[in-house]
Amino acid sequence: MAAQASASRVPPVVDLVSFGNIGEFTKFIDDEISNLRSQLGEFLRRLEAAKARADIMTKIESFLAELARGQGGELQGRQLQLGPVSVVVNPTPKQELDALVAAARSLQERIVVLERIKKSIEPLQRMPAVDVKIEVLMENRIPTKVFLHI
Repeated sequence: MAAQASASRVPPVVDLVSFGNIGEFTKFIDDEISNLRSQLGEFLRRLEAAKARADIMTKIESFLAELARGQGGELQGRQLQLGPVSVVVNPTPKQELDALVAAARSLQERIVVLERIKKSIEPLQRMPAVDVKIEVLMENRIPTKVFLHI
């Protein structure tokens, strides 16, 4: 469509081409036909690939919409909420960026908490060398309670 729009604004190119004989003219036509067939073949290959991707996308969107209805929700744009998990089809770069930033912040916060915990339990290293069983209660792999069984 864009090529048609720009082609309609640009005046047609007019050339005057001379041929020495009908054979040269015929060869020119044959070459043009060959070039156009080659271009057409490439466009048809691209068209088939685009059609296959569109068919897959239609099937996935249909499946997700059906899944959303079964969950009592609906597919909003290209996003589906399945309980606590959000499913995003073909996320925008902004959606990916936001998710990665949130994940990085979460990891940084966990690192800070674990570093504080490590520093807090340092005095336990001075405990006499006796047979002590240690159990640790964790939430999201973060220690919250340490049980010393003596």
